[in-house]
Amino acid sequence: MNTLTAFRGRFGTALLLAGMALGLGACRPTETSILQRNVLVISIDTLRADHLGIYGYERSSTPKIDDLAKTGTWFRNAYAPSPWTKPSHASLFTGLYPRHHGAASFELGIADDVGHIAETLSGQGFETVAFVSNPALTTHGLERGFQTLEYIERQGRAPTRITPRAVDWLRTRKKERPFFALLHYNDPHADYCARTKFEKRFERDYEGPVTGKIIQLFAHTLGAIELDQADAEHLIDLYDAAIYQLDGQIGALLRAVESEGLLENTLIVLTSDHGEEFLDHGDLQHGLHQFQESVRVPLIFAGPGVSSGGVAQVAVSLIDIAPTIFEHLGIPTASSMDGVSLVPLLVEADSPEAVFDFSRWLFFEANCARPTPQTTLLQPGSERAIQRGAFKLHYDEADESMSLYDLSTDPGETRDVQSEHLELVAEMLVALKTFLAGERPGKPEQISDELLERFRDLGYAGN
Repeated sequence: MNTLTAFRGRFGTALLLAGMALGLGACRPTETSILQRNVLVISIDTLRADHLGIYGYERSSTPKIDDLAKTGTWFRNAYAPSPWTKPSHASLFTGLYPRHHGAASFELGIADDVGHIAETLSGQGFETVAFVSNPALTTHGLERGFQTLEYIERQGRAPTRITPRAVDWLRTRKKERPFFALLHYNDPHADYCARTKFEKRFERDYEGPVTGKIIQLFAHTLGAIELDQADAEHLIDLYDAAIYQLDGQIGALLRAVESEGLLENTLIVLTSDHGEEFLDHGDLQHGLHQFQESVRVPLIFAGPGVSSGGVAQVAVSLIDIAPTIFEHLGIPTASSMDGVSLVPLLVEADSPEAVFDFSRWLFFEANCARPTPQTTLLQPGSERAIQRGAFKLHYDEADESMSLYDLSTDPGETRDVQSEHLELVAEMLVALKTFLAGERPGKPEQISDELLERFRDLGYAGN
């Protein structure tokens, strides 16, 4: 199967007949359809796809994750709809773009009339748990539906204790209930800090001032200091060390899943909410832009009903995860969701020739503006993008500037080719503006002083 178009039509009628206006699922599936079917979602914050071995990275930074991918199907061209945590995770939970679920800025949450996958599965009898290490997942509607939600903060150079807590839960949970579990690891996020033995594995000669601390990266973003390519390479070394340390934690988690006898009845989904910039286009960290380094993410499915050794080439998005899980479980999907089920591609990955799906629009919103020294919370940004097939159009709503890139020949997005494709630019701009006009207001929620302090520690707040 070469494109998503073929199976969108195949299942479109069934979705419409489900008749679910904005919820994610209202009909209880048959008992056999969810019997012994669990779902484990592993979300690794700030993990750009091109730093994994299966995505062609020259360093061995993710051997355990690569092994997982080989047992299932992975997507070569998977994208986050936004380059920062909150809107991207809300899209994963709802199957909607940030423009449609409402949680597109710090002070707005998921709209009340938008369903959440954990709510739906909780209503279907699943035990729903989340162990997370980013405060953005604990508030503004992202926490909805989780019967258990624990925030576990990273401490120093040690890996975040998500895996030990999850393993303890796996061993003590009520075995008769199916589960939906979200494990969120913040380890690759700045501060980039792993144990020294892991940093030594990746370090190159460097004598500069960069330490990987987020306050230093933030200073570069503000223009207070200027870091060069040697500094960026050192940051990459620290970043890779953090990824490698985390990879060991993923390996330990998967061994526990196997020891508990869950591999044969648990769908495992591994992904990330966004990537990270290392001066690829002049900036560091994430949130400001939607270039490939910020929005191309890993996406791996493994478990029952998933082909082993599959590699899907078509362009997909985090908005496709919820409908895929629902179809896997036999639960009807809301026809209003932006995402589509990827189940047909899990059964039979598409041919290597179909690198791009030329029939589907993908949308991106960089929801953070460049901060200032007076910024309390990062403010909504104006950069948007639309991708169709190999072409990606960047557009700034503030000044209406734009640029077009051909990813098939220029994956680094370095050469603007809009002058060579004026008709395509016009078509893409109409589609993007139509999409932007369909905004659903988010739910305003006040941010507590405690939450603000946690955001400040992650570089999302100033002062």
